[in-house]
Amino acid sequence: MAFLNTYILPYIKYTKVVEKDSDFDDLTTIYFSDEAIVMVHNGDCLDFHYDINGRSNPNTDGRDIFRFYLCAGDHKNIYFENKNQYFGAGCLNIQARND
Repeated sequence: MAFLNTYILPYIKYTKVVEKDSDFDDLTTIYFSDEAIVMVHNGDCLDFHYDINGRSNPNTDGRDIFRFYLCAGDHKNIYFENKNQYFGAGCLNIQARND
């Protein structure tokens, strides 16, 4: 949450932030006035799951949910296959990358 408070939240317009949001797998969730949400997970990278219509269907990767990763160290090589890239869009599998 400290990273979000320092580097993300001061620069975006949002309606609320919920840490450990039980509606979204206990992830930190940023809510926007247009019903979009961003779920944030701090794992190997800082994962941002942007859902353009929040709780409304279809809730499908690549249709209304899009993933972005901010990575450092060796994890950037796993997610981006490029040593000079630290941020970018992500997909769950190779097939989804080609759709």
